[in-house]
Formats: sequence, structure tokens, C-alpha cells
Amino acid sequence: MSQHDDFRLRVLIIHRNFESIYPLSCMLSDEAHNVQILAAEHLDEATRKIASALFHLILVDVNIDRRGIFHVIEELESHAPGVPTVLLTTDDQEENAEKMLKRGFMDYILCPSDFHPGIIKRVLRYARQILNNEEQIAKLSHFDQLTGVANRYLFRDRLEHAVIRSQREQKNVALLLLDINQFHTINDHYGLETGDQILVQVAERLGRNLRKQDTIARFGGDEFSLILENLADIKDAGYIAQHLLDLVTKPFMFGTKPISITLSIGIAIGAPDLTYDPATLLKQADIARYRAKEKSHSDFQYFADSLNEAIHTDIGIKCMGVKVNGKLVSLSHKLNSGDQVEVITSKKQTYK
Repeated sequence: MSQHDDFRLRVLIIHRNFESIYPLSCMLSDEAHNVQILAAEHLDEATRKIASALFHLILVDVNIDRRGIFHVIEELESHAPGVPTVLLTTDDQEENAEKMLKRGFMDYILCPSDFHPGIIKRVLRYARQILNNEEQIAKLSHFDQLTGVANRYLFRDRLEHAVIRSQREQKNVALLLLDINQFHTINDHYGLETGDQILVQVAERLGRNLRKQDTIARFGGDEFSLILENLADIKDAGYIAQHLLDLVTKPFMFGTKPISITLSIGIAIGAPDLTYDPATLLKQADIARYRAKEKSHSDFQYFADSLNEAIHTDIGIKCMGVKVNGKLVSLSHKLNSGDQVEVITSKKQTYK
């Protein structure tokens, strides 16, 4: 991580005599929180700094280079395209400064008469616009546009870091892959817009029931993925999976029309006594998910068979009854396609 990453706004001032514009630097720092100001005494130094850090605003002295200010602006546009550049000039050069605006400068500051809050706020607006653009681009590249949760690219990055943390701290981590069963039939029967709304609501239900440290991502189509870190017990992943199944399979209401779905969840575990990496967890969770899909209703499966037997037995022992489509039924009740199932247990499973 770069030493500059703690700063949201970065400003580069290119000036031979930094002391003369020190008051300007102080005003910039006072006006904007988390701003970093770097100085360069000549153009070559400036281009080196630009190559090593991302800047949101550049202030440059009109007399910084003997080759002329037009050469300077060409160099800056080449090394920092799109970064707003403000000309620093003297009070008696305002007419020339206005002409410079047509040559690529965003604005100009007359030194020292323009050293006041109004001018400072004005030039910082240019920097904030660049920052906002960066954040928008980051959001588009890291988050799913339909549901707002992480996309597969951000998910893979977070999974890699979660694995590193779990191995370093000797903690349990779980990867859950979720798939909406026969989702194409919903699109075919109710239309793509309704299908999209169900995906949005699935993401919301999942997100509301996870901790801040957990990650939810849309892996593509009707597939979601969850990263659960710092689990006290690897069985917790199964309890959480069952809880999410109960939540997500409750009917979605569209007007007076209820629509029910079923889920298949595959679980892979990373634990201190296991050897694993992101690719291994993904492969294991995918295999477990396909095992779960072989069931005719919502279910979850661990990759490890021993865990499947233990957790399903545990949930079965705690089972006090079952509701199908909102009505209590016997445990031997035969399920039909599309039935809404809720398992009633003796105590609510939670995790911290």
C-alpha cells in the first residue's frame, strides 16, 4: 500500500520558491480534510512525483520552466491527463492568465491577492470532481449494478485477503456459494423485470442478516457467494446457511402475488488444521453446491461429508416441527415443487 493511501485529496504544487506560497498551502490544508500537499521545485521533479502517485489537482507557477508555460502544460497533460491544472501567477499578470485558460488551464490564482477562502474553495471543487469520478469508476468496476453488492472481481480480492487473514490468525473461514434453483422458470413465467427484482430482494435479505465483516457478492446470473470470517466453530456455517435458507425462501410479494424460490448452498471450510487457498475453497464450495442441487428442495451441503452428517443431525435433533406453505405438517410430509419450507428449531442459532 502506498504511503499516500490515507489521503483522499492529493495536490501537487510546482513552484521554485515554495516558501512564498506557503500560506496558500496552509489554506488548502485547512479547507479540505485529509488533503496531502506535495511540492516540486521544477518540472522534471513534478513528473517523477506524478508517476508515483495519483493527484487530483496540480498548481503550477507560470515561470517554472525556461521552455515556457505552454511546454509545461503539454508535459502535464501527457503525464497527468484529466487532472485539473491551475496556474499560479502574479497580480500584474491577470490579463495573460485569462488567455492561458484557453490553452488547457482550468483556472488561475493571483499571488498573493487570491489567497482567500473563496478562491481556495473554488479550486478544490475541481479536485473533488476528479475524486468523485474515481469513486464512481471504482463502484462500477467493483459492485454489481443490479443488486449493489460486490461483484465477482471484488469478491475474489476479498476472498484472497480473507484466506490470508484466517491463516495468519489461525481462525476459521467459510465460503458459501448460493444458487437459486430453476430461476429461469421465474424469468420465463413472470418476466425478466420480476426476476431482477427477486435478485435484488435476495441480496437485501442476505445482506441484512450478515455481519459487517462478512462479504456478500453476486457471482453472476442467479448465483451469490458469501465469505464468513472468524467463525468460532465450523458448524456455525451450517447454522447460518439454514437460517439464510429460511429467510430467503419466504415468499416474495409482488402486489398480491407471492413468488417462492428454493436455494442450494455449498459450503467450503478453511480451518487451522487444513491446507487451503482461494482456488481450493471455490472448487470445494462448487462441488458441495451441486450436491445440494440434487435435492428437490432448499438445502445446504458441506464439501466434507463428516460435517454434513454432524450438522444435519444436530439441526434434526433441534427440530420441533416443519411448516410448509405456512402450515404445520408432519416431518414425513411429501414436498411438491415450489413448496415454502420453514424448519422450527428449539432455539435460534446465532453467531458472533
